[in-house]
Amino acid sequence: MEFRTKLDYSSNRQIKQRPETFTILSGGTVFGVPFSALTTGPDLLTSAITATQIAVISTFSGNSSVTNYTWFDNGMQIAISTLSALTPSNSGITQNTGQIYVPFTTTQIDGNLVTLVYTGINFDITATNMISLGGGAYSGTVLTETLEFLSAGTLDFTGRTIWVDVSGITRTQKLIVTTTGATFSNIGSAPSAGALHYTSDGTLTTNTSDRRLKTNIEPIKNALAKILSLNGVTYNWYDTPNDKKRIGFIAQDVNEVVPELVFTNQNSADKFMGIHYDNVTSLLVEAIKELVSGDTLSAHTELITQSIIAEDNNIELNYNGTHETANNGGIKVSHGIDNSIDSEFKIDSNGNWVSNNAIKPKELIIPKYTPKSSDDEYGNTGSIVRDNEFLYVKNELNKWMRIKLEAF
Repeated sequence: MEFRTKLDYSSNRQIKQRPETFTILSGGTVFGVPFSALTTGPDLLTSAITATQIAVISTFSGNSSVTNYTWFDNGMQIAISTLSALTPSNSGITQNTGQIYVPFTTTQIDGNLVTLVYTGINFDITATNMISLGGGAYSGTVLTETLEFLSAGTLDFTGRTIWVDVSGITRTQKLIVTTTGATFSNIGSAPSAGALHYTSDGTLTTNTSDRRLKTNIEPIKNALAKILSLNGVTYNWYDTPNDKKRIGFIAQDVNEVVPELVFTNQNSADKFMGIHYDNVTSLLVEAIKELVSGDTLSAHTELITQSIIAEDNNIELNYNGTHETANNGGIKVSHGIDNSIDSEFKIDSNGNWVSNNAIKPKELIIPKYTPKSSDDEYGNTGSIVRDNEFLYVKNELNKWMRIKLEAF
């Protein structure tokens, strides 16, 4: 018992050959065709005249069996097999070569020589002078009214079929797997030339990122907030629960935060979801830029820690802010006074530090300044200054008052 599978190995309309493959259920299997069985030759649908010469002369010599030519153009020699030997009996007959082609540009495909472009010739000859040299030999000249130089594409194999005579190689123009998925074995570990992905219709492609293929380009916003909302996990696949654990994300969780990172395999019945892990890089880049610049759109960030340690010699608040955003800014210690009241150390609209509780320094150093009079404009209500004789305080009437310092 046997069955036959037809392979159409050419998309060219000039040929409709369909070599058959035979599978013998009781024995071996032959799948494909030998390379030697593939169609070769010029594609006449693509032929074109590249140059033309008019009324050219060539010379000849020979006998009744063979004629040797010295052609006007050496390329005319490829048509010699189409011409009959010149004799007195046929010297008045015009001979036409028709279109004759030979390989011009070739390449190797899996060890087989393939022609990519053919070159050709088409011309006529008529004997215009014939001289007998004796002994059945002749010489003379021939006239070619029109000499055409031709070019054509190829019908040669360039990647359209499967063959059996090249060990270990199977080649086809298009492979469609319609059930359960494709499996690749013997995958090597050589340096890769690029990442391999697939389009929405399942076609394999590289991970192209060319600006010319993109539209609706916009910057990523709130990158840091999105990163903080993602949860990395460790896991095992159901099929391999005892294998080494992996790390990653859960697609459904990521879809709630950054749906642009998630895809659904529409080619599967279960519509399983996946993550474009390589695209996470662009989100991380923008999040890092927000951290470095301080220009984060995150409304509020809480640090749950017992202390803050900075390598720099200062902590700067209201970075990239304005005077308006600085007002009422400062430091707050939750539950500082009691469980319902925080301890605060903030600034007012004049930039003065204001606290809602007492300040108990180890010592108080009063700045040195001598008001010129009680109406001296220096300082604010409650300001305290000193010199070597007096201690000065500015009262509610905005007047400086003083008390003399005494030794004891």
